[in-house]
Amino acid sequence: MGNMRFLSKSCILILLTIASILATFLSVGKPYGNDLVNNGKGLNISNVDYKSFNETEDDKDDTVFNLYYENKHWTLHAKDFEINSNIFSIDERINKFNRNGNKQQKIELMNKLININIDPEIAFNYIYLGFNNKINKIKKNIEKNPKNAEISIKNNKINIKNEVVGIKLNKYLFYNNLIELYKNNDVINLEIPVIKSEPNVTSKMLKKYTHKRSEFSTSIASSSAGRKYNIRKALNIINGTKLSKNEKFSFNKCVGKRTVNEGYKQAKVILNGEFVEGVGGGVCQVSSTLYNAVLMSGLNVISSQKHSQRVGYVKAGFDAMVNYGTSDLVFENNTEGDIYILCKYTDTKITISIYGANLNNRTLKLCNEIVDMVSAGQPEIIYDANGEYVDKVMYNDESFELKKARDGYTVKSYVVEIIDGMEVSKKLLRTDKYLPQHSVIVYGAKQRNDAIIVENMLKNQSA
Repeated sequence: MGNMRFLSKSCILILLTIASILATFLSVGKPYGNDLVNNGKGLNISNVDYKSFNETEDDKDDTVFNLYYENKHWTLHAKDFEINSNIFSIDERINKFNRNGNKQQKIELMNKLININIDPEIAFNYIYLGFNNKINKIKKNIEKNPKNAEISIKNNKINIKNEVVGIKLNKYLFYNNLIELYKNNDVINLEIPVIKSEPNVTSKMLKKYTHKRSEFSTSIASSSAGRKYNIRKALNIINGTKLSKNEKFSFNKCVGKRTVNEGYKQAKVILNGEFVEGVGGGVCQVSSTLYNAVLMSGLNVISSQKHSQRVGYVKAGFDAMVNYGTSDLVFENNTEGDIYILCKYTDTKITISIYGANLNNRTLKLCNEIVDMVSAGQPEIIYDANGEYVDKVMYNDESFELKKARDGYTVKSYVVEIIDGMEVSKKLLRTDKYLPQHSVIVYGAKQRNDAIIVENMLKNQSA
């Protein structure tokens, strides 16, 4: 023994290898091998009971596994997992355990495996090789990833698609429960345990931001076909817009350029204080309608401009002129959640609604105050010498109003905050000056024949 201290490392390894081979040879025919336990302290075979299975017994394992989840049901049979070999191992600590005994012997083996800290899932699948493959197929019918609730806009309404709760099979609990039932039952009825995970966004959360905060309408009943076309085109672009918290909205950026190439048509626009034909006429009515809806919803307006002339579709001080590249309507979502803009078009009016967190007992009202007025002055008279308006007038005793008179104003616009029916604040928005606009009267240029005048008088009398 004293000389063993001087053996080289290579000699020691050779001796250990020979010892291992002899141990394996001596274990042939035994139901268990010797390389059983490794608890981090080296191999230890003294803790294992080598009680042999009686493989000749007629007792068969007729265990039935009934697995349930909600309204689903699966049935597995122990006989489908019988094996005829002991050479396959799941873990090096349980290599060569005999797995082909009757049920009682399988229970004893399962206890041994668990007692040496083998995971229940591994222990069960060591005895019923392939059981986990069946469970993996079952879990495909159970498991699903969590999915957030979503908002969609359809038929000019806000719809909420409910969230999907994530489901994952709890394998650790499943095999623990399964083994406990297995020890005392031949017919096992087990509700499959799962782990549920809530999505980040639920329908309850989204409903908080789908209250109608404001709605504003303007009339387009007297608008030309081209003007209505432009209005509808701009509304369709804006409809369904979502603004996240702190996100800004630019009318020009959203709607884009109003040009012939972009599909806009000729209609009346205000240019240098005059109503003239221009591409995209009518779009300013959309921006003004939106401006009023935004103010009533409590969103923060960053930029808005008036027209040089009064417009008839909103109160003085509440118009929002837009011109791509020079004038824009800009506001931001200063609420705690998302904001949605919905637009509705009919042949007589347009309506813009803003949805978000509920204003509850708070309402916002718009009002204006005229602080100065300038008269429109005398009308301008035009005689249609060139026959430009022959479809309306022909003779010098006929006339029509080409342009209506509008007085000039200096007006202050306010948003009034009302809580529980009480006015709590009045915020000045703008002080605007609108130029006066005199009327234009057009007369025909032709002199009527006296005979025709008399004839017409007689016809009128006889009638």
